[in-house]
Amino acid sequence: MHVDNSSNTSRYRPVFLTEEKYIMAKTATFGILHVATSFTVTYSLTGSITIAGVVTFVEPVVNTVMHYFFDKYLDHPRAEAARLAMARAVAR
Repeated sequence: MHVDNSSNTSRYRPVFLTEEKYIMAKTATFGILHVATSFTVTYSLTGSITIAGVVTFVEPVVNTVMHYFFDKYLDHPRAEAARLAMARAVAR
């Protein structure tokens, strides 16, 4: 491992990985962790492999669709005005 102070993604990255590959590896690892956590929690709550499997794969689809609308709203002028108003209030 080597210390990489040139980016915000992480201070530690294997020398053989470029920054882009490192980010993709982290993203893939997080995705696998998310699926495993979703399955484990749902199975623990329901005791059903079928329900846990369905929830594990339906949830990311719903999350992706919701993210589209979130991004669309986030770029809306009223949302921008609200963010600026909150920033001004916090800065006081």
